[in-house]
Amino acid sequence: MATLTILSKDIRTLDDLFSLNDLHKVSGSAPKHQPALFMQNQQTKALIYEIEGDLGIPRSVIAQRGGANRGTWVCKELVYSYAMWISPKFHLQVIRAFDAMMTPPLQGVTLSEKQARFVQCTFNQMDKLQARYQLTRQQHRAMMEQVATMRTFCDKMEQNLKHFQSQLDGDFDVVNHIHLYKGMALDYQGVRELKDFMERDF
Repeated sequence: MATLTILSKDIRTLDDLFSLNDLHKVSGSAPKHQPALFMQNQQTKALIYEIEGDLGIPRSVIAQRGGANRGTWVCKELVYSYAMWISPKFHLQVIRAFDAMMTPPLQGVTLSEKQARFVQCTFNQMDKLQARYQLTRQQHRAMMEQVATMRTFCDKMEQNLKHFQSQLDGDFDVVNHIHLYKGMALDYQGVRELKDFMERDF
């Protein structure tokens, strides 16, 4: 089995499984990325179930608690999943490492120093583009959340305005009725005065 090399570090293998502890060290050894936390993840457990069931891999994980092979050893699919769980950048580095492991070296081809610098610069630019893409997605998600908040606020304001308009319409109805009753009262008073005048004895 060819050696998996990530960031110039060889990843140990055991029974065709890869050391998750070595991957953790290569990724930066962050406490939040410990293999034990990854293995406790419900999504990881579901993936192990699918791997061992549908793919027919009898042992996708080996946990050694002592000895020279102490640690957690996982199949290639779980290596990909672990790298994705850590970060998009590390996931890309693992993909490239597996591609390099599976691709046989070209015989008789040697890059010049200038060509090697160009290739390295290209890879660096790809990493930056990947990071920028992730940042853009996060900014877009934040903007859409702000738009949703503003839309909710506008809907609430529209409801308040409709309620206020309803109250105003009710107040106008009351005022109109008052003027109507006042007119009727004045008309009634005028009729009584006219009747009294006509019945007077001249």
